[in-house]
Amino acid sequence: MVLTLTDLPHDILMYIFSMLGGTFSENPFLLWNLHKHKFVVNTRVVRMPPLWDPGLNRAQKNNIIYETHSYTQSKFNEYKEQYMVMPYTISKLCLVSRDFNFAAQNLWRPFYEIHIRQSPYKRRYPSTFYRGKVYDMIKKYIQLVIKNAEKNKKYHETWKMIENNNTAIYLQVISDAVSSGKIDDKNYIYRVNDLITLDDSRMDVTNCYGERVMRNVSIDLKFDLLVKHRRVSNNQYILFSQKEKRDAMNILALESRLQRLI
Repeated sequence: MVLTLTDLPHDILMYIFSMLGGTFSENPFLLWNLHKHKFVVNTRVVRMPPLWDPGLNRAQKNNIIYETHSYTQSKFNEYKEQYMVMPYTISKLCLVSRDFNFAAQNLWRPFYEIHIRQSPYKRRYPSTFYRGKVYDMIKKYIQLVIKNAEKNKKYHETWKMIENNNTAIYLQVISDAVSSGKIDDKNYIYRVNDLITLDDSRMDVTNCYGERVMRNVSIDLKFDLLVKHRRVSNNQYILFSQKEKRDAMNILALESRLQRLI
């Protein structure tokens, strides 16, 4: 009879599992404090975690992971101690088999008490209690990412509307120039009214960029610059439309991930 890893006693499995670690790309809600050598909750949400982003291919994800996590990951690996097993790794171990699940469940308590709370509870709770504490951290992080994605979506929606308006106005002025024959006068200056832009001058620094004030502007252009401005505006409209769709896709992916934890 050939023994396998799953045939080992639970205490042996627990010891082996306790030496594992994990990656920050798989656990984006965690940060590593290089000075105190401990985990802290990530509240500095800048963008969608690359492994969670459905709009990125494998190469793009790997590039972002390398740029974002390589230094911290290397430092974590240097100082990694026993029971620094990250939640994603624990969850994966629990899915292997019944024996793995029975042993790996015991990793939630030391992970939370030693490396998050940094003090033990006076009472001894079941492993589901500590897992729930970690899941609450993940939920808060995902909610922050969703909030940030919604801000981005609002910003891109605003610019899409602006560029759609400006593209249409440029096109109308170009059409009028052709129909009136003014296009033959290369020195003619066209007055373009009702263009829209975002005004930052009255924006509260505590507010997101979605709070910027839209205002109307007018500019004077020769025909060649008029055509150039129209092309730029149309390209920007296409760009912000794509970004808005990606934001919506990210929000749906995040909401689905959040629902699986609830």
